[in-house]
Amino acid sequence: MRVSLGTKILGSFMLIVSLSLATAVGSGNRLTRLRFGEFSDARDLSRAQALAPSLGEWAESASEGRNVSPPPVLNPVMPMMPMMPGVAVDNGRMSRMMGDMMMGRGDWSREPLGFDRLVITDTTGRVLWNNSGYREDILSPDGRRSVAIRHRGRNVGFLYLGRMIPDIAGPPEISLIRSAGVVTWIVASFVFLIALALGSMLTRHIIRPVKILNRAAGDVESGRLDTRVPDCRKDEMGDLSRSFNSMTASLESADRQRRRLVADSAHELRTPVSLIRARIEMMEEGVYPMDAVNLAALSDEAQRLSRLVDELKVLSELESPVFTLDVETVELGTLLNDVVSAAEPVARREG
Repeated sequence: MRVSLGTKILGSFMLIVSLSLATAVGSGNRLTRLRFGEFSDARDLSRAQALAPSLGEWAESASEGRNVSPPPVLNPVMPMMPMMPGVAVDNGRMSRMMGDMMMGRGDWSREPLGFDRLVITDTTGRVLWNNSGYREDILSPDGRRSVAIRHRGRNVGFLYLGRMIPDIAGPPEISLIRSAGVVTWIVASFVFLIALALGSMLTRHIIRPVKILNRAAGDVESGRLDTRVPDCRKDEMGDLSRSFNSMTASLESADRQRRRLVADSAHELRTPVSLIRARIEMMEEGVYPMDAVNLAALSDEAQRLSRLVDELKVLSELESPVFTLDVETVELGTLLNDVVSAAEPVARREG
């Protein structure tokens, strides 16, 4: 199947653009999610470690069934963000914290955003307090994802906060990052469409002179050696167009010279033939006797005709790189006498 050059150029261009956009956007979104996940894990662990000492007495009482009141929370709940229902987050503080997180600055783990997603269990894993949406009554202790609650030197329970809680979606800020990722893909799609339009324009700019040259080459092939193409561009395509015009001009000049050579050769060959014919007719009519002198004149014209044929053969060899021109001296008076003598029969017949 024949694929045009324009299709190949545009397809290659768009493949490069799409791969570049997909790599940049995909890797950027993934790195952002990973970075935020690390930030959230460190933040929740630090908060849990700071909160656990204040929950020892409450956890001991709750595990013994003597306390059913909500656990004390060290940090006050901040104003709610309208765009994230149920998340106690200060808007300005969250903006600064996210900016610091992306730039790698600050100690985000100590930002007091409130503790509205907690699970507290006793030492056996029985859930004592849960406001996170965790659906089980038992949460097996996991030293890697929990913080021990100690009271009077012994463990009285475990604390899970935020992303430490299993089977619970990440912090609500994750939805913001995902939304930003979707927006990024939409923007990348618009960029791809713009690149497609620009690539089409660039392809036409490149292919147009190629098509013009192709049509011009077809015209030259059909014999139109006066064909020329525009050569106003100042790049490689302009150089190619100028070279093409120079080539066709050379071909046209060579064709004119060939035609002139054929005409001149025909004229030069006609002259000795006419002279030989005229002298023979004069001898047949008795004007010239058939003697040695007239026969010698016929022989001279025949030799002249032979030399012309040889010269035509030499002309065909002029383009050979090994051809050399031999220059010799000619006696002009003798040459003129020979010409006059050869033309005498025709001159006499014409009066």
